[in-house]
Amino acid sequence: MRTNFVIIILIISYVQSLYPQQWERIDPIFNPSDTINFSKGIFINETTGYATQFYPAQIWKTENEGKLWSLLKAVDTAWFHNMDFISAEHGCVLGENIATRKHFLLKTNDGGFNWLEIVAPKVFNISFQDSNDGFAVGSSIYKTIDGGFTWIQQNIDTSVHFSAYSIFFANSITGWVTGSSSEYIDGGIVLKSSDGGENWSINAHPIPNDGSSIFFRNYNFGIIAGSNQIGGNILITTDAGITWEYKEIGQRVRDVYLIDDSVGYIVGDYGLLAKTTNNGDTWEKIDLSTEEKLNKILFINGVGFILGNKNTIFRTTNTTSIQEVKNNSLLSDLFYSYPNPFNLTTTIAYTLKEKSNVSLTVYDILGRELEVLVNETQEAGEYKVPFSASHLASGVYLYRLRVDDKTFVKKMLMMK
Repeated sequence: MRTNFVIIILIISYVQSLYPQQWERIDPIFNPSDTINFSKGIFINETTGYATQFYPAQIWKTENEGKLWSLLKAVDTAWFHNMDFISAEHGCVLGENIATRKHFLLKTNDGGFNWLEIVAPKVFNISFQDSNDGFAVGSSIYKTIDGGFTWIQQNIDTSVHFSAYSIFFANSITGWVTGSSSEYIDGGIVLKSSDGGENWSINAHPIPNDGSSIFFRNYNFGIIAGSNQIGGNILITTDAGITWEYKEIGQRVRDVYLIDDSVGYIVGDYGLLAKTTNNGDTWEKIDLSTEEKLNKILFINGVGFILGNKNTIFRTTNTTSIQEVKNNSLLSDLFYSYPNPFNLTTTIAYTLKEKSNVSLTVYDILGRELEVLVNETQEAGEYKVPFSASHLASGVYLYRLRVDDKTFVKKMLMMK
């Protein structure tokens, strides 16, 4: 007897390409009342998000789509550089004492009600894979395996002195770090790791970009956002950093987010919002009717958010959707993982009826990309792809198969 599987068809990319995102400005209420310059932010889902202000250093939380924000913590003697949350309850904020210039980490395990202060190295950005494993970058590159209580300096194959501002892992193996060095005017630097972050070497230096933000959509396609003495610009790679294409933008670019393999957004000074639909070849600027500095852009479950200075928050109105279709004739029972649930390793199997462009990607339950397993053109036939989750925590993960213009998503449960 054949087993009928429920296939989840994710139409986010297709809908966004047909109907451009519409942005509306939110008039937020703050408790207590204040005027906030949002510097960093993250949304866990469509309603719950956290944001920080650089100075005076403050942490804010919303649970209703950014309309109402509550102050969680204020530190008048510090700057808040960056933040990361892996769930609605677990997160960290990276700070620096203004007087002593000592760096510290504020850690919460209860949604921001309580915060534990931990000594940190001189770093400006953090990125956690789970509640224990994470990286921090600044004057060097550090790794923690105990939730930020201790940090181990990683191996860096360079004598160049640099300050790193951004870190991004394209998958569990390939990591990228961007920043600036003092050895050249406009001397930006790109570092790359091909072993999960243990060893790092220079990918490009100098580059005409200070590396404020970096985002990779897959192993090959990534964008660096920042500026130089001329103005704002971006660097684009479509070949995993072998080459980088320089594009002037004008206004300083503060952040970048790539929705899929062709669509992405950048934000920056003087209300800059621009969109590409062709891997960054061309950019269309979108008028938001604001001159405020826009510092952060992100998407969660098809909903977009922009955070900026002076209480500036934008949210998309035409959000995308996820539809469930039973007994789909294309794949039906031809796309599955086994065993499922699994312990450390599993195999993802699928069948192609004809030659197709195929990508197979694993995500965590929040939709953050973990690893690209396949990204190539394949002939018709049966395929079995092994996946190792030995470096991940127990829990539910998503695996997405894209076959030409059709996308399929399923869940798998890993139990150590």
